[in-house]
Amino acid sequence: SIEHHVLSAFDVSQGTMRDRLLLQQRSWHMFLEQPLFGIGAGNWPVAQMAFDQTGMITESGNIVYMRPHNDFLWVFAEHGFFAGLVYVCLFALGMYHAFKQYRAKKNLQGISVLLGWTALLIASLNNFPQERPEFLLALAALIAIFHDNETAVSEKKKWLPLICVGLLILVAAFSTFR
Repeated sequence: SIEHHVLSAFDVSQGTMRDRLLLQQRSWHMFLEQPLFGIGAGNWPVAQMAFDQTGMITESGNIVYMRPHNDFLWVFAEHGFFAGLVYVCLFALGMYHAFKQYRAKKNLQGISVLLGWTALLIASLNNFPQERPEFLLALAALIAIFHDNETAVSEKKKWLPLICVGLLILVAAFSTFR
């Protein structure tokens, strides 16, 4: 019944909600074990199997979780502190500038961009939008809107995108070729 589904969605003592919380705890422990550069790209599914599976959906061994249902913890666990910080800053800057734009103009575009960043934040905290093209397209569109608005406001900050791209390349190189 609908009532059962709604109630079970918030029951943290059993089912997938319990599993998600355990997966997020495990991701945090993985990050703490390798905080600088993480456990390596794509190693999360293997590393999480080292934890006790008792009482989880994966206990039988027929099902294996591929990601922790939290992109932020996933990035921190697999790629370490620096990549995680870049990912958090991407969202923080996007939301900050969207809020700033909305307060300045109070128009439909401003509220739409702010709601877009909010939706992606919620999805990233509860799911894995990094692996879904529709979310990546939305993220790219929000970044493009942000960049377009920032370019229109100030031509003096031409170095900022270069620094961001350089940091992303550096983080990607360290996490891929370790």
